Amino acid sequence: MLWRRWPLALAGLAAAAVGLLAWRLVRAPIALGALVPRIEAALGAAVGSPVRVGGAALAWDGATRRLELRVEQVEVGTSADEARAAVRSAALAVEPWALLRGRLVVAAVDVLEPRLRVERRENGGLELRSGITGQRLPVPESLFRRAAPGLRRVGIRHGAGEIALGDTTWRADDADVELRRERDGIGVRGHLALDIGAERVPVRLDGRYRAAAVRLAIGFRGLSPPAVAAALPRLGSIAALVLPLGGVVDLRMDDALRLHGARLRLASAGGRLALVPGSPLPVGRTAVAAVLDRDTGRLEVGRLAVELDGARAEVRGALAGLEGAGSFEADGQLGGLPVARLASCWPEGLAPGARRAVLARVAGGELGDVQVRVAGRTLDGRPQTVDGLAGGATFSQVALRAVGALPPFAGLAGTATFSERAADLEVAGGTAGFSASRGRRSA
Repeated sequence: MLWRRWPLALAGLAAAAVGLLAWRLVRAPIALGALVPRIEAALGAAVGSPVRVGGAALAWDGATRRLELRVEQVEVGTSADEARAAVRSAALAVEPWALLRGRLVVAAVDVLEPRLRVERRENGGLELRSGITGQRLPVPESLFRRAAPGLRRVGIRHGAGEIALGDTTWRADDADVELRRERDGIGVRGHLALDIGAERVPVRLDGRYRAAAVRLAIGFRGLSPPAVAAALPRLGSIAALVLPLGGVVDLRMDDALRLHGARLRLASAGGRLALVPGSPLPVGRTAVAAVLDRDTGRLEVGRLAVELDGARAEVRGALAGLEGAGSFEADGQLGGLPVARLASCWPEGLAPGARRAVLARVAGGELGDVQVRVAGRTLDGRPQTVDGLAGGATFSQVALRAVGALPPFAGLAGTATFSERAADLEVAGGTAGFSASRGRRSA
């Protein structure tokens, strides 16, 4: 009978040993100093470069609830003449089947709590540097090109650092990012928290590197356009959008991380539009879809939809010429708008003469089926002049103030067309100092 019980006894001893080991690792890592030479050889073979390791230990990661092989004070260099990159601490995952055959094969490397800096190069691309030494770090393609096929993943855990774009630097922390070898390229996934001014924005990353091209989707929520405008003066016009945005920006880059295009899909639950200083306009749900093509210098806004006082407004437009002289055009539609909100919706710099004339005369009522078309010139992607403004609307219960010899009017209804120089009204009814009648007036 004893021969039937010994497997159970062995299983019990194994469980007890594992429990004891786990208890010991929770208290402190177990040093593996004697295995450092083997670990150096295995890690060097995995990354394709000579490696020097200061220490090694077996540790328990409470976050992932896994046993890990930790290495400390790691130095990596491609040749004797090249400065060696230093890593304070990293976690290694090894191939279990190779370990059973007595071989140590590193399958994944996670750099722990690194300090990194992303900088914009003169040629427009991005580069990654150590936030402590300033040393340039390899891009994913070159990293995996040198590495052994068995190295399937490289990542960072609990990283922090800076993103420097020209004169603007944003801080980032809580960064967990992994690069994973795939059949036809390299996959990128992760998350971080980005500090933009006083705002803290959670960011998600999901991308691919294939055939010298990089596609990276950046998802975020709670982004403040005024904070972005304060950090990047070139985007100053978006400061009028006082509403938190969330969504996804898909970037298209080359292997030097130079931006060639982007696709934006953004949304907000609501906020304010500060088109006119001192007259914020409350807005409801907002959605934006746009496409940027830097190769052709063109930005197309396929849809900008905003709820204004329960009415739906939509704008479509395009900008040609992101650098130097260019042009823009846009079309907008609005289902309905109280005349009292007109001053908040009409920017002061857009046809200022017509704006002053209309606001001085119109006192109340409702506009419906508003259609607007505007075109103008830009400089370095920013509007400079308005060369064309045209549109039309229906109106009802509109009141006009008395101007000069013209009496006041009330309860006007009809249609209107306008341009940057004039406005024509087709009046269907209303009252004044005399009985209203159908007629046509120009302003």
